Amino acid sequence: MDTDYILQIFWHEKFWLPVGTSWTDLESHEKNVYYPRAADMSLAVLVAVVFLAFRYCYESLIIVPIGRYLGIREHQRKVSHNPVLEQVYRKNKASIDDTQMKHLIKETSMNSQHIKKWMRMRRLQDAPSTMLKFRECSWHLLFYTSACIYGIIILWDKHWVWHTEDCWRGWPNHNVGTDLYYYYLFELAFYGSLILSLLMDIKRKDLKVMIIHHVATIILLSMSWFLNFVRIGSLTLIVHDIVDPSLVAAKMAKYSKKQTLCEIVFGVFAALWMISRLGIYPFWVLRSVYFEIHDHIASFPSFIVFASLLFILQILHIVWTYMIIRIAFQKYTHGQINQDVRSDTEEEDDDDDFIDETTVPPVTNHVTSNNTPKAKRRLVDGHNSINQS
Repeated sequence: MDTDYILQIFWHEKFWLPVGTSWTDLESHEKNVYYPRAADMSLAVLVAVVFLAFRYCYESLIIVPIGRYLGIREHQRKVSHNPVLEQVYRKNKASIDDTQMKHLIKETSMNSQHIKKWMRMRRLQDAPSTMLKFRECSWHLLFYTSACIYGIIILWDKHWVWHTEDCWRGWPNHNVGTDLYYYYLFELAFYGSLILSLLMDIKRKDLKVMIIHHVATIILLSMSWFLNFVRIGSLTLIVHDIVDPSLVAAKMAKYSKKQTLCEIVFGVFAALWMISRLGIYPFWVLRSVYFEIHDHIASFPSFIVFASLLFILQILHIVWTYMIIRIAFQKYTHGQINQDVRSDTEEEDDDDDFIDETTVPPVTNHVTSNNTPKAKRRLVDGHNSINQS
């Protein structure tokens, strides 16, 4: 099929634009007036690659030394090698039923408690190290903080920030300045780099939710650029950017074992989240998208998609709000925060809380004797010796 024909179908005006509007209406014809072009966004792919390279250098040269200074662990501890349990782990990922447990007890001369502990420690061995999580958060903190500060500076004096109906009044003749151009370019490149780095970043419980979030954000950024909805798009960006620095800062404090600092920053994050994601976003941004626009622009198919994606973001906000409330309740009931808002792995390694030595009764012919001396078997750090007492 002809490429030009495919592009013609993709950019069909009946989908993208209101009745009576054509793509020529979104072209700038004056020297000092700039309207967004789809071709501009292709540069974001190159910038995303540059971000990945910069991130690697930033983490390796700056963050890792800082992490070492703070005493953050770089590697997970090794569990002692057990070929029988290793085979079961690789096959079942530590999910063992009663029948299989009985078989393993006979085959390994270990009781069920120690088999479960070995499996748990083996699972943690595959989990990302605290240093890796610290590095990832440091990159997010750098970008989110920079984007938040830059966004506030460039948007503060924009009239449509304070009067959201101006986001639609006079459309599509909205000039996009250099400041907004770079704001969009760097945001799109950042979320593009997050998609590219999913394979090397930490695997999260909510990986699918995060993928949906990143893809929805990229589509929203692109659509708002194509349609010159940059004004409402930039409001959406700043509402999100203002919260994220405190979240990753709280996680970095947790990884650094600064529990009090973690809880203080988490409190700031929770307050900002409630104000921005459950207050400003639905009653400022979504209200304008769903109500104010209709006095100036007739509805059209691509706008329905655009508005639906913005609503999906609000659903995600509600899901994450539930998780935040759970963490706050954990603080209230247990006295401290022990879990990330968005968990990094299926099971957190609480660093030094694990027992390095466990007592295993000696076994003769797979029968446990209660009258024999106790023995200690090291399960971690590669040791597998038995010390008779």
